[in-house]
Amino acid sequence: MTLPLTRSARDIFSPVTAGGALRGADMGETQLWGTELERMVELAMQSGNLYTSKASLDADLAHAANAAATVIGDATVANNGVYRKNGASGTGSWTRIADIPGYSFQVAVNAGAGTANAIVATTLLPVSSAQLISLPIVATNTASPVTVVFNDTAALTIKTSSGNDPAIGGLVAGGRVAGYQSGTTFVMLSDQASAAVVAAAEAAATAAQAAKTAAEAAASAAQGYAADAAFQANMPIYLSRTSAVAATIPAAVKAIWTSGYAAAGDLGGAAYKRVSAQPSHGGRFRSTDRFLPDGSTDSSNGGWWEIASPDLDVRMFGAVGNGSTDCAAALSAGVAAAIALGVPLRVPAGNFRTSAQLIVTGNLRLIGAGKNASFILFDSGVNGLTFSGGYQSVTLEHLAISAPAATALMLGDASHVNSNSLVSDCKFFTSSVGIACANATATRILGCDFLDCGFAGISVSAPLGVDAGDSVVIGCHFINTGPLNDVGAGIYQISGGGWKYYENKILAFNVGFHLFASLGGATSSSLLLHGNSIEGCTWCVLMQNQSSSSGYMQHISIMGNQIGTKNGGQAGIAIMVTDTREWAQIINVSSNVIRNTNSTNGIQIDGATAINVVGNTIAGVGTQTGYGIAIGNHTTNGYVAINNVSGYGTNKVINSGIDVTAATNGP
Repeated sequence: MTLPLTRSARDIFSPVTAGGALRGADMGETQLWGTELERMVELAMQSGNLYTSKASLDADLAHAANAAATVIGDATVANNGVYRKNGASGTGSWTRIADIPGYSFQVAVNAGAGTANAIVATTLLPVSSAQLISLPIVATNTASPVTVVFNDTAALTIKTSSGNDPAIGGLVAGGRVAGYQSGTTFVMLSDQASAAVVAAAEAAATAAQAAKTAAEAAASAAQGYAADAAFQANMPIYLSRTSAVAATIPAAVKAIWTSGYAAAGDLGGAAYKRVSAQPSHGGRFRSTDRFLPDGSTDSSNGGWWEIASPDLDVRMFGAVGNGSTDCAAALSAGVAAAIALGVPLRVPAGNFRTSAQLIVTGNLRLIGAGKNASFILFDSGVNGLTFSGGYQSVTLEHLAISAPAATALMLGDASHVNSNSLVSDCKFFTSSVGIACANATATRILGCDFLDCGFAGISVSAPLGVDAGDSVVIGCHFINTGPLNDVGAGIYQISGGGWKYYENKILAFNVGFHLFASLGGATSSSLLLHGNSIEGCTWCVLMQNQSSSSGYMQHISIMGNQIGTKNGGQAGIAIMVTDTREWAQIINVSSNVIRNTNSTNGIQIDGATAINVVGNTIAGVGTQTGYGIAIGNHTTNGYVAINNVSGYGTNKVINSGIDVTAATNGP
C-alpha cells in the first residue's frame, strides 16, 4: 500500500536533484513528512484499520459493530475521515463520523483551473475551521474581492484579518498566504490592508523626499545662475572658438570658455587663458585684440590664447567623428597640445578619418571610449601613429586604429628608441601591420585585437641592437578572416631579445609566430613563447635564418602552447637554420600539445645546438607525410625524450642529429 504523504522520503532525502546536482534536505519538507507519518501511525494505533480509499473500506465489512476505521488518501477529499461500523460482522455499512484528528495544518495545492481573482485549490483532507491552510498564490490579483474554492466545495471570499478585501496587487504571485475557513470566508492571518497602508505611507515619504530634493535643486540652480553671472563677468562664454577668434576681448578678461569649436554644441568647447606669446602647439587661437595678460598692448605677441582644459578632447581641435571629414590637422594639433601640456588626449566614440600620418615626438597618453567605439581611420597607404624622435613613451588605451596597406602604430623607428610604452585594450584592423616595434624597450601590449593585418599583427625588430627589456605581449587575439592559405604572420620578429609572449590566441595565418635569425649580426635571444593558442596556420611556430646575413637565436623557450596546423599544413613547430653563418642554440621545446591535420611534421629541428624537446604531446590526424619529431643532421647536442607521439604510425621520431639523444618517446 502506498502511503498518502505529500512527498515521499525518497524525494525529500535524495542527495541529488533530478538534474544530478548535489542538494540537501529541506527542513520544512522534512518536518511536514515526519508530522504526516506520525499522524498515520497514531491513527493506525488508535483504530487498527487504515484504508487508502472509501471503496476499499466499503468492501471490507468483516468488522464488529461500532468498529473504527480511517480513510486517508482517497481521490475524493470528502471521503477521507474517521468511520464507524454499522451492523454485525459481514453485514451493514460504514458511516463517516469525523475528520481525521491531528491535521490542524494543511498545505494546499493550486489546481490550475482558476484565475488570479478566483483561485481553485485542493488539499489532502476536507477544509474545516479548525485547520490552518497554506494557500499558494500563482498569479497577482487584478481585482478585489478574491475567492478561493477548496476541493470543489463552495467558494470562500478571501478577507484580511481586519475583515477587508485584499488590495488589488496585494496577493503577489510566487508567495503564500496562511488562513482559515470562517463560514463563507477565508480569513488571512496577516492584515494585508495594513501592508497596503504601509506601502502608501512609504510612497508618500518617497514623494516628500523627491519634493525636498527638487527644492534643493531649485535653490542650487538659483545659486548657479548667480555664480554663472559672476563667472561670466570674469570668464565670458563665447559660442565657439571661431566666434572668439573674431572677437575683441576686453583687456580685463584673462580667461574664457567656448561652447564649441566651429559652432556652439559641437562638443568642441574648451577653456582658454590669455598668454604673453604664441603657444608652440595647436591648442591656441588669436583674437582680434592685441592685449597681453598684464593689460598692455603688443602688436607682435598680444591677443594669443592657450587651451587650458585639464583633459583634452580631439573635438576641441576641430575633429569630427563622422567617418568622412578629414581630421588630419585636428588630430595633429591635439597631439601636439597634449604633449606640450602633459595632459591626456581623449578620442570619443566616433569614426575619425585622417589623410596624414600622425607623427608623435614626445610622451603621450591617448585614450578612447572603447576599442569598438572610438576609431582612428587612416587613408589607404598612409602610416598611422608613429612615435619617433627619442626615448619617449606612449599609453594607448580603448582605441581602434586602421591603416590599410600601411602600419597602424609604429613604436620607434630605425634610428630612434621607444621606451616604456603601454598599449592596452586596443584594436588594430585592416592594416598591413598592426603594431611595428622597432627598437622598442620595456613595451607592454595587453588585451589587444589584431584583425586582418595582412603582413603581421605585431612586427618586432631591433636595428640598433637594443634589448627589449622584458617587453611582453599578453592576452591578445590575432585573427585572419581571409583564406586559410593567406600570407602573413600573427607575430613576426626579425631581431631583438627580451620579448615574452603569454596566453595569446593566433588563428589562420600562414605563420602563427615567425622568428628570424637576425640581420646584421644582432641577436634574437631571451625569448619566451608560453601558454599561447596557435591554430589553423601552415606553420604554427617557425624559426629560420635570414638569408645572406649572420646572426643567431638563443635562449628561447617554447612551452605549454596549444598548437594545431591547418589541413595540409607544414609543421607545428619548426626550427630551421640552413646558413652556416647563422645558428640557433639553447632552445627548449616542452609541454606543448600539437595537433597536425594531413601535415608534414609535428616538430622539425634542423641546424640547432643544445636543444631540449621533452614532454610534448603530438597527435597526427589524417594522412601524415612526415614524422612526429624530425631531428635533422645539422642538429647537435640535444635531448629528445618523454614525448607522446600518435597518428604517425612507425614514423614517430627520426633522429639524424649529432650527439642528440632520442629515447623513451611513446606510446
